[in-house]
Amino acid sequence: MRYLMVPLSFLAISEASAQQTYTIQNWPSELDRVPCEAWKRNPDGSIGQTGTIIVGRTKMSGKSLKNTVEAGMIEKKCSAVLK
Repeated sequence: MRYLMVPLSFLAISEASAQQTYTIQNWPSELDRVPCEAWKRNPDGSIGQTGTIIVGRTKMSGKSLKNTVEAGMIEKKCSAVLK
């Protein structure tokens, strides 16, 4: 039983570390500094985060954007990636 727990905990740590963190100082003016890999197209057509974005001292994760200025900025920069 002890041997089974080690691989499972390693798997959980590996998956958590796979998420990227991106840091900017101002939202949304520096949104163009966040790489396109930080976004994905959700089934409802919105744009969702794939990792964590730190804006100043605020952490953002799991945010979805749809029909906003920010979504338009991301769409313009990353339309080829957001299929």
